[in-house]
Amino acid sequence: ELEIKAEPDKLIRELTADEMDAVRTIIDAMVKMAGTPRGNDKMIDGGNATFFQTMNNVIDNCGGLRRWFEGVATRYAAKVIPVARTKSAPLPYLSRAILEDLENYRIYVTGGMPEEVEDDYGAPETPDIVETTDFVETDAEPVNQLVPEDAATKKEVTAALLRYIDRDTLSARLTTGQMEAFDDILQMTAYFCRRNVKGKDDGMMEGKANMQFLDALNKVIARYESLTPLFEAMSVMMDYDTYWKDLMKNPRIKNPKLVFQSEVEKALLMPSAIIGEYTARKAQSDTGHTLHREYNWTKAFDEE
Repeated sequence: ELEIKAEPDKLIRELTADEMDAVRTIIDAMVKMAGTPRGNDKMIDGGNATFFQTMNNVIDNCGGLRRWFEGVATRYAAKVIPVARTKSAPLPYLSRAILEDLENYRIYVTGGMPEEVEDDYGAPETPDIVETTDFVETDAEPVNQLVPEDAATKKEVTAALLRYIDRDTLSARLTTGQMEAFDDILQMTAYFCRRNVKGKDDGMMEGKANMQFLDALNKVIARYESLTPLFEAMSVMMDYDTYWKDLMKNPRIKNPKLVFQSEVEKALLMPSAIIGEYTARKAQSDTGHTLHREYNWTKAFDEE
């Protein structure tokens, strides 16, 4: 359906080979967007209602998608797609760009609305709207989520986690101590995604995967299309420049490593609370004080 609306036989007359490759990449991404829930988007008959509404608005006003593809192809070939390929999770980045450009289609569609287009490229009087059912694939695998098979080995679950973490963004934002914390938090998260301790994880396992942790992480992915916000929050809150020193100073703490493990576990099981607290404190961090100092990680252990 998308290829019909794109009119590739006409696009190929106007676009370069690289631009046509970009169009095909965009179409592939749009097919996935059509059947993928994003944040709080409503799903109807297996289709993302927000995506279809946005796309159909372009089809309705422009008589199809060809002119929109003509307008965006150069930018996607030169910049958007190459940048997406550098990301740990390319599809969410590309999906956001596509949705924004569909919403702002007037920037890319030149020559007026359909009635002003030459007859050769004229739109039908009543453009065909793409139905959500056109994209339903009942046997399609879920996308944008961690699955039990990702936890087959520690190496595999680490790689799966990194698909949803933009390490380049974290490296640009975080200090050396915070990045050191990130590396250990990542390894600890991989451990929890596979942990099988009698009395703690009974009934939680599917294969080698600990579903209470995978499900919690999938909620973050569903909301943010990324795990970066969660890992940024944890890394800042456990900044190694001071975190271990603070733990060692507390005479009530006998096992600092156990405290670290416990705090990572709590953060993974309550990600919304951690991200929310971090975001709120970050908004107030213009006082000149280091953000992690506002967190009292040892308070919960003062009575031990």
